[in-house]
Amino acid sequence: MQELHAIHRHRALQREQEGLIIDGTTSSSCAPTVREYTFRSSRVIFPEQRNVHGKLFGGFVMSEGQSLAQYTATFFAMGKPIVSMGIDEAIFLQPVALGDMVTFTARLVHATATTCRVNVTVEVRDPAAPSRVPVRPNRLVFVFGGDFSDRPQVIPETYQEILMHVDARRRHAVEGPWDEEVQGILQELASSTQ
Repeated sequence: MQELHAIHRHRALQREQEGLIIDGTTSSSCAPTVREYTFRSSRVIFPEQRNVHGKLFGGFVMSEGQSLAQYTATFFAMGKPIVSMGIDEAIFLQPVALGDMVTFTARLVHATATTCRVNVTVEVRDPAAPSRVPVRPNRLVFVFGGDFSDRPQVIPETYQEILMHVDARRRHAVEGPWDEEVQGILQELASSTQ
């Protein structure tokens, strides 16, 4: 946590030295924020996407979440090849009914030289109650491997982003994947495509 505070202090000093924010954008020499690697996608749920209980099929949520997470990781990797390493968690707290609007928000919350973790929240809005704010969003966390060694560390700015970052960092330290594993997989993929 002290390291995170040090990064925030360093970023604040950079902003002061470079004249704060110009035209709503930060200077390119500043470390990027989670917000800069946040992407959204929305869908209306149709009958062909339902399960036997008449609610949204969970595989659809996983597929859409993974696609947006993959795009986020590819954007962070600046187009370099990446590989999906797995999913840390999939928490479905709220069922999704037909006709609901589902909004996927993917945030790159943690990166190392060889891995990144993308947190995807899935908010459900009922068109019958458009003013009701989603209370308990569904949540997915995907892990990707690649060569991120030339990418700067992503800085969380909000309290929610800090919590996601700390959780992703803890998961990386405890569960991996380890650098050697990722490098082995990437080398195997590179040799199989040649």
